[in-house]
Amino acid sequence: MPFIEGEITDRAELNLDTLSQITDSTIILELANDKVIALRNGWIVNGDGLTAETDEGNVKVRFEGLSAEEIS
Repeated sequence: MPFIEGEITDRAELNLDTLSQITDSTIILELANDKVIALRNGWIVNGDGLTAETDEGNVKVRFEGLSAEEIS
């Protein structure tokens, strides 16, 4: 199962309720080395109870999807 997993930083313009309801979406990951990965037909796996878990306000997320590819 293709997936993207990591942490994002919570901030005022991020709505955790909206994030927790993502389904059938394209998730784009831009890496520090300029590679871009597209996860297609993705959904959030850990949407229940998304909360900032560190002093820095990081939120752990995991998206799974039907396919993934490097697009640049």
